[in-house]
Amino acid sequence: MLHPKGIAIAHVVALASAFPAAAAQLDWEVVNRFPLFSEASDFEAVKAKWATSGLASETVDSPEFTGRLRTTLPIRRTAWDARTGTYNASVLFRSRHEIRVWVSGVGPGIQCTFVLSGEVTMRSLCAEGVKASVGARKPFSVVATPEGIEALQLNVPAIRERLIVAVGDSFASGEGNPDYPTIFHSRRASLHWYIEKNPSRLIKAGAQWWDEACHRSLLSWPALTALSQAIANPREVVQFASLACSGAEAYDGFLRAQVDPPGTGLAHLRSGSIFKRDGGAGYGIPSSSEFGENTVQGQRHKAGWLPLSQQHALAHLLCVDAPPKRVKVLSEPAVQPGVTGQQTYFGNVDLFGCSGKRREVDQLLLSIGGNDVGFSGIVKWMITPPTARNAFNEFFLRLARNHMQVLEPAQVSAGLRLLPDIYGVVGAVLKEHGIDPSRITLLQYPDPTEGAVNLKQCNSRTREGNAPMQGLVKEKIYRSTFLFGINETEFNELKASFLEPLRKIQFDAAKRLGWRIVDSQKALTLAGGHTRGYCGVSEACKDGQCPSGDRVRWWIRPAYSDTPRLEYLTEFDTYDPTRVRGFRYGVDALLASAAPAGKGRIRSDWLSGSAHPTANIHARIADVVNGH
Repeated sequence: MLHPKGIAIAHVVALASAFPAAAAQLDWEVVNRFPLFSEASDFEAVKAKWATSGLASETVDSPEFTGRLRTTLPIRRTAWDARTGTYNASVLFRSRHEIRVWVSGVGPGIQCTFVLSGEVTMRSLCAEGVKASVGARKPFSVVATPEGIEALQLNVPAIRERLIVAVGDSFASGEGNPDYPTIFHSRRASLHWYIEKNPSRLIKAGAQWWDEACHRSLLSWPALTALSQAIANPREVVQFASLACSGAEAYDGFLRAQVDPPGTGLAHLRSGSIFKRDGGAGYGIPSSSEFGENTVQGQRHKAGWLPLSQQHALAHLLCVDAPPKRVKVLSEPAVQPGVTGQQTYFGNVDLFGCSGKRREVDQLLLSIGGNDVGFSGIVKWMITPPTARNAFNEFFLRLARNHMQVLEPAQVSAGLRLLPDIYGVVGAVLKEHGIDPSRITLLQYPDPTEGAVNLKQCNSRTREGNAPMQGLVKEKIYRSTFLFGINETEFNELKASFLEPLRKIQFDAAKRLGWRIVDSQKALTLAGGHTRGYCGVSEACKDGQCPSGDRVRWWIRPAYSDTPRLEYLTEFDTYDPTRVRGFRYGVDALLASAAPAGKGRIRSDWLSGSAHPTANIHARIADVVNGH
């Protein structure tokens, strides 16, 4: 467990006692050590379900974990305000903390008198103790006098508070892992039920997120990292705030307000002229023919953008005396086109900071860079057919590849070359916020191809597992019946041409900038050298047998399938610990994140969860970050 630097917690002094010194002991804890949760009872409910080992992985892998989430996680009772894109400081940085004090080592039924800081007197059973409110960042004392025993006293200089902040992309937001996964009616389903008439009839309760727009989840590794620390340290307060958003890039998300976050149709998203978005418009000079206004106001931005950039929201979080203000315009390096259609790197950015006192960040958890270099596009390249059987089908395949924004290695190479400079800019901005580089932890992206052995079987399994993607593309493009399974040549090339260079760039950038780097690959490793990668396949998934966690279809067996199906959608468990593969296929993303959209339809934002790690992997990453 990570043990941060801090002041002495407390000392207990036995003034006198008729019992041996070790018999009676005065102890205490903070009741709500995770004030992201508005109510102390919510933290206590989560703590009660946490594994006794303290490991996030054992908690997420526990029996019935998925079924408990709706009664355990308080996603609508937190300090987060989605309308403004900020945190409620009076909740997260509260002026008072509730503590519980008790005396152990005395006989049952013994009463104690408790005196708090010489003023407040309470009486209770010694073992049960009392709760009291103390000032944040102020000293306090407690004197407890058990019946027949002279007083015990403790003096606390102040309750230790630590601020943990998460910023970045979908690997930090927890994409693919809704706090409340979809609950289905117990019915059989057709192959493409989700695009047929009235698909929401199969859904009993739609998926919900802590933050709907960004698909931000309390099951992400940053949230589980902070929760683990709060549970393990009863006399400290962990103030956790995540600004991470699925789809975020350095310049579209962190430095400027992110356009088209995965959750759409939300009232708090901004719209209008892109040149009024927070952090600046970007995309070069409006009069430029290459990056002009007509370009940036196109189809890509019809869903709107977030109220604030992550760097501006970070300033809101850290500024104590007054709201943040624009402190400078970042104008270097000069704007350059990105790897995808309207994406750009660099260019002018409005930076925000504090004019007065600023809070100190104890730990900043960061995952960024993948979207800047087209991570999702090249994963789609790996599973999209490279050619069609004839010229007619080849035409529709090209349409499908364009619709899905498939990227090839040659297209992302320019982004990889510029990524070190992008990390340099992110590091400079975090320094502007007063964050010590040694307190920044960068997540090194996992290699989902690691450990793949039987690629033929993986091709079969992923063709089944990504059938929902086939359905969505077919709905948009006539005659698009292509199967989306891994292609062996592309699968092998992905590692050498993209994943290994990306991971090395991250490692080198962290070393250069003085950041700590955590290799998420450790979270995918199983005993015996097996990995929970994209091609992770249970050994039991053959000869007609397969645990439900590794089943990937609910429809009649196709010719290329070798596994049984889920008879009912209710058999799917979003966080099934027996699932060997640690990354979501289209099937997993759909069944985990489907939600009604009105008029009998379902939202299409489930698709963004595909190819992302499960919460089981996020929990293991949290354990690695915390030193386990």
